[in-house]
Amino acid sequence: MLTGVHPYAGRTVNDTIENIKKGKMVAPLPDYIKGELKEMLLAMLDQDMDKRPTAKELLDSDIMLQQANLEKQDGKEAIEDLLQKNKELEAKVRNLEIEKEKEK
Repeated sequence: MLTGVHPYAGRTVNDTIENIKKGKMVAPLPDYIKGELKEMLLAMLDQDMDKRPTAKELLDSDIMLQQANLEKQDGKEAIEDLLQKNKELEAKVRNLEIEKEKEK
């Protein structure tokens, strides 16, 4: 999903299955994937299941915690924006109500 290319893709389904069994990556990770993300992905693709990280280890990794914090911050900013827009709309409604009262 990250690269758009199956790392073990073969010419046929059977070739792909064999590549997976042998741990033969035919499409290496692109150069733009670096550092901890690259290490994490390669660890997840390790042929030896005992060497692959658990879901908990992945979720507790620095990169995942940073992503969670970014998403949390984005959520807070979105809520703050909505609250500000709500205040502005309430002020407009009050002004319209005042103008309507003056017309009576």
